[in-house]
Amino acid sequence: MHTVTLPWPLPFAGPLHGEVANSVWTTWSVDPAILIAAALAGVLYARGLTRLNLRRHAWWRTVVFYVALVVVVLAIESPVDPLGEHHFTFHMVQHELFLLIAAPLLLVGAPLTPMLLGAPRWVRRLVARPIARSATVRSLYRALTWPVASNALLITVFIAWHVMPGWYDAALRTESLHQLQHLSFLVLGLLYWVPVIGLLPVRSRMNYVQMLLYQGPMVAARIALGMFLATRPEPSYEVYADVEAVVSGLTGMTDQGFGVAVMWMFGVIVHLAVAIAIFAALTQHWEQVTPEVEG
Repeated sequence: MHTVTLPWPLPFAGPLHGEVANSVWTTWSVDPAILIAAALAGVLYARGLTRLNLRRHAWWRTVVFYVALVVVVLAIESPVDPLGEHHFTFHMVQHELFLLIAAPLLLVGAPLTPMLLGAPRWVRRLVARPIARSATVRSLYRALTWPVASNALLITVFIAWHVMPGWYDAALRTESLHQLQHLSFLVLGLLYWVPVIGLLPVRSRMNYVQMLLYQGPMVAARIALGMFLATRPEPSYEVYADVEAVVSGLTGMTDQGFGVAVMWMFGVIVHLAVAIAIFAALTQHWEQVTPEVEG
């Protein structure tokens, strides 16, 4: 991974942290693997749209998909990443960008059909078609996107990265583990949202009430983990004691408390927004199926 430091300084950097802050806040990573993967996904999607009946693919789904790609790239390549190595708060921002922003937006963008159509014919024939026809793959997909399993998987991994002794510190100290952590949040985030959004053209198997109830365990897990971290007598992660703070005063339990606030804030906003959307869809459905009562 290469880094690029932008030339301008930060006017708000304090006297104790100015040099470090300028270095971190203006540093952008240049990870070829991430950039190439994002560019390839964008090109395949665009190429597939030229072969797709656009009447079956709303324009706003295209916008949402490319916004999701931008979010993924910003989460990994922007200063958010090095900031997360200095402050728990910013690392939580990074995680939530994967779990609650990029993952659902990618699914809303309905990328499966456009990207398959955009892929070379030999890929569709030799790779995609055998996978789609495999009974083992279909069974595995159904198992992983079974609401109980997808909920349990994300909750288990989400909590484990934060409470298992040494896991969190090791992830920030070892690049390969850090990448694995990011990948786990993005992949499990996608699996988590599939039961709600679906992997179009395959739609969700849950009804609206089940979609509302489905979010409860993850919200409860966020609250429980946040309370555990916020009420600790001392900071949970040694890694932040070994680096200089970028934001003056955002250290120790203060930093951990703000990180918990980010975890709760993102969770409340996104899950509440999804619940409102589901309730609105449910209301519209009731209006369509309930016959008018003549007076």
